[in-house]
Amino acid sequence: MKVAILGLTLLLGCALAAPGADSATEYPQEYYHAFKEASAGSPDFVRIGPEALECVKFEPEGLRITLPRGRLKMSPNTGVILPFAVTGDFEITTSFTILQAPQAKQSPLQTRFTLFVPLATPGETKHGKMSRATLSWRVAERGGTEFFPFVFHKNANVKRSKWNGSSTKANSGRLRLARQGRDVFFYASEGVDGSFTLLRKHPFSDQDVQDVLLVASTGGPDASFDVRVLDVRIRADSVSTSPAVAQPSGSSPGWLTPVLLSCLAGSVALGFWGLFRRRGRGQSPPPAPHPS
Repeated sequence: MKVAILGLTLLLGCALAAPGADSATEYPQEYYHAFKEASAGSPDFVRIGPEALECVKFEPEGLRITLPRGRLKMSPNTGVILPFAVTGDFEITTSFTILQAPQAKQSPLQTRFTLFVPLATPGETKHGKMSRATLSWRVAERGGTEFFPFVFHKNANVKRSKWNGSSTKANSGRLRLARQGRDVFFYASEGVDGSFTLLRKHPFSDQDVQDVLLVASTGGPDASFDVRVLDVRIRADSVSTSPAVAQPSGSSPGWLTPVLLSCLAGSVALGFWGLFRRRGRGQSPPPAPHPS
């Protein structure tokens, strides 16, 4: 704990000069979505995770992720993907409120809400194995709640981060990831209107970001978790539709739709071929069944 406080104290001195500390930095492009204004969902967002249709709801008060007890020891990420590619420098922010969280003894592994930013690295397809930067509000494994930054990069010069979190008693706040060049900055605020505190700066990458995830997970079968996400904002050099765009909430996986369309087109073509073939033989199509 003392180490974490000392690290914060040292970093606060450069907070004003770091990108992302406030909204003064200008970016060419911006995307903003308030979940309160889209209780029926949004085509921009794709649900992910086990039983996502039941666990991820677009409600009038915001996006709600509810994870019941009885899931795996370390449950997979459940929430939404915003399938936007982000290029260059950026600032990504989300606001949240924790509605219910487990006690540490119920969550031997971490239970968390996470802002997750994976890199668009060739050959990497599973989010859990991608080079990434994440920032979480979590129930810590050693007890208490904290903001926890994390970096994993397969580049040997960017080691997996081994940091202490920053203790917090706040059950609402904001998470922000900001990148400048090849460095990533982690910020958090206690309360949705609180001031941002710089938690950590760390070498990362200037590669494009594949998409943005807002996800939750539980750290034990006795843990349940309930979080409401209020909004998300992306300010960046460039924000565009990701090449790996999935389908809208609750629909088939992205690869399935082209297959279905292809099958449908084939069926229609086969039907016309049969019709013309019969007519070519002087036969009429069979009559429609008489209503009875």
